[in-house]
Amino acid sequence: MATFEKLKQFEPGREAKTVLLLLDVTEKVNRNGGSYCHLLLSDGEEQHTATMWDVKKETYAHFVNNLIECVIKSDVYNNTLRFIVTKIVAAPEEFKVENFIISAPIESDKMYKALLDTAANYDGKDSILYKITENIFEKYKEKLLYWAGAKTIHHNCYGGLLYHLYRMTRMGLVLLKVYPLYKDVLITGIILHDIGKLKELKTSPLGAADFTADGNLFGHVFLGLEMFDEAVSEVKKEFDSISEDDAEKIRLVKHLIASHHGKTEYGAIATPAIPEAMVLNYLDLIDSRMDIYEKNKPSEAGTISERIWSLDGYIYSPALSLPENKNQK
Repeated sequence: MATFEKLKQFEPGREAKTVLLLLDVTEKVNRNGGSYCHLLLSDGEEQHTATMWDVKKETYAHFVNNLIECVIKSDVYNNTLRFIVTKIVAAPEEFKVENFIISAPIESDKMYKALLDTAANYDGKDSILYKITENIFEKYKEKLLYWAGAKTIHHNCYGGLLYHLYRMTRMGLVLLKVYPLYKDVLITGIILHDIGKLKELKTSPLGAADFTADGNLFGHVFLGLEMFDEAVSEVKKEFDSISEDDAEKIRLVKHLIASHHGKTEYGAIATPAIPEAMVLNYLDLIDSRMDIYEKNKPSEAGTISERIWSLDGYIYSPALSLPENKNQK
């Protein structure tokens, strides 16, 4: 197969022809009433949004989820690298879509099973918390296997949501060996904290995500609480009665979902009131930031990135070899 240039190879001011996967087209209007489009593009390693001036969405919408050959130029605006597309045609048939899809590094089926197995180990398969987790996972399994974790910023790829939950759960298991926490509450809260993203986002089979109407109106925290309440109502029918301990555990997991953003100004409905909620908030922050560092780290050792606005700073690539982490998967 012919080679093509990756987006990270584009230095500011450089213009070249390359092949990319077009994931989405969004039409915008400038201050003078003219139309332009934002193009969500993937080169198989990174996703970037490029701008194409003086065009309407209808002109290129038929290319969405297909490979394009385009002329693209990079420059720096407000200390941020951006891309400008000036021409689009269909890519040569020799290029294959599967080589341009960004996906989590672990197979979705394996992550799905690992999360349910972990919940069973800490909750017990007959426990109400496991039954609630199982109810939601089985109901939304088809989506979970490919759903993105976000539209942009972090885990915005095929299987990204499961990968986010998987890595957070693994971190949680380590902390459970250090601190006296309610194990089943923490594990269930980690696994279900972002479940509302299944309704906040719509994700294409290629892993590209955008917000739904409900996502814009309510956000995934509120939507996740609705999904949790629905599962609780359904699962309760399987039990003759619910113990006071089980009712309290349900309340605590609901609090973890409601407070996992940490502060109300960051989208939390409540602030963490128990250690498990605080731990969840920090695990969420760690994994989201790690994904940003991993995706934006310069490929050349000893160099520093352009400004990363989501970090409000830069990323340096150390001139050292990173030891292999055999436990990563």
